[in-house]
Amino acid sequence: MKQAIPALAVAAIISLLCNGAARANWNSGERTGQTAVVLGTVLNCVVADDGFGYNLVYSRPAFNASAAPLLHLATFAECPASRQLIHVADKSEPGKVSPPKDRREESPLSGIAVPFDFKKTMNTAGRREAVTSPDDELAERSRIREEARWLFITYDEGNVDKLEGLFKQYREGKQRTESGVWKLSKAYNFLETLERDWTRKEDPNLPDWTMKRLDEWKSKYPASPTPYLFDAAIKFYKATGALNDRMARNTYPGGIPALKAKVKEARSLLESNKAVASADPQYYALLILIMRNSPESIEDILQVAVEGAERFPEYLDVYFEASNAIGQLSRKPFDDVEALANTAVEKTRSGLGDEVYARIYWNAIQTIFGMQSVPSLKWDWAKMKSSMDTVLSRYPVQWNIHNFAQFSCFAGDAEATRKYMDQVKGLPLAIVWSQAEFFDACRQFADATPENPAERDTRKAVLKPR
Repeated sequence: MKQAIPALAVAAIISLLCNGAARANWNSGERTGQTAVVLGTVLNCVVADDGFGYNLVYSRPAFNASAAPLLHLATFAECPASRQLIHVADKSEPGKVSPPKDRREESPLSGIAVPFDFKKTMNTAGRREAVTSPDDELAERSRIREEARWLFITYDEGNVDKLEGLFKQYREGKQRTESGVWKLSKAYNFLETLERDWTRKEDPNLPDWTMKRLDEWKSKYPASPTPYLFDAAIKFYKATGALNDRMARNTYPGGIPALKAKVKEARSLLESNKAVASADPQYYALLILIMRNSPESIEDILQVAVEGAERFPEYLDVYFEASNAIGQLSRKPFDDVEALANTAVEKTRSGLGDEVYARIYWNAIQTIFGMQSVPSLKWDWAKMKSSMDTVLSRYPVQWNIHNFAQFSCFAGDAEATRKYMDQVKGLPLAIVWSQAEFFDACRQFADATPENPAERDTRKAVLKPR
């Protein structure tokens, strides 16, 4: 591992956003993988042998104990969220794993996690029928992402004007989803998925087509930051996608060094067009993402975060990417995320109050630490509760309520858990709780009386690392 870069040279930045020392590189071996049983298949997410990403492998010991070889499925930049890996057991025979079949109809969470219907969404995009329920946060995010994606891949049909207008509307209107996240960032998210389109056999020249259209877009709208962000993001995701795929990086002309050079090229493209591109707050979030994957020093990354926060103090994704960089590069991530959250609140208090405190920790728990690390966080729980209440006063939707109930439960605050649980309507959100048992345990923990503290032992079922 490389030695930490001395913090003295950038003491002003560290004192502003980050109290801990930093290190220049991330040793992926310091993070553990994940294991889960899905319909009789044991999934293991382990650090790849060469240190680039994680390998998802599986075996089938539940059906044939004598033949359980590990078979490689795919390589990911990060392990898939553990909440997506659910152990499905056969209730009729305890201890026996059910044969592989779709059991959603028998689940109490039936109807919550419905697969996204791309064709249906595209057929209704822009029409009243496509408007989602205020509490259907994930469906709204999918609609935003897929609408942007569809307009881009159908560029030849004259949709560049619509695409430019869509991003301008999200950016200048500072539009939020019903839960309070920026629509602009969710629209940009689709760029991560474009590699799927480049692999379609019927469109072998799609990468060249994409770059040509981006040049036309820049020419037609010379003052627009969006095509520059598209260009840099596409270059970055193509390069990192290959770096995280063993076969791709081993067969790419020039190998790993050439792919790393492509990542630097994406950064250079952004910085050389900063005068135009930085008019969009996503410029700073994307630049931080590229820098932490290079990786650059945490000091340099925080300089970008400070500038982004000064220009666009309310754009949440600048803080999210800064916290992700801290989780990846800092020696003291718990201390530094707390410093970031407090600094961000001060920068945004006039417009957002203390809302950003809970937002930053929400992102950190989901992308850096994991729910099992909640007891180790350095947060001020009183500030966290106040911030969650601020969020709910503005965005009182079930997505926020369920997540805040879960945070409170894992933090061991029965009163706060009960307050949020009492606002829950309908079935538990499967994407939040993974299994109904977690929700039930938190509900029981919240309802336990002070006279019977033993009733709150159910909390252990929830706090057990997944």
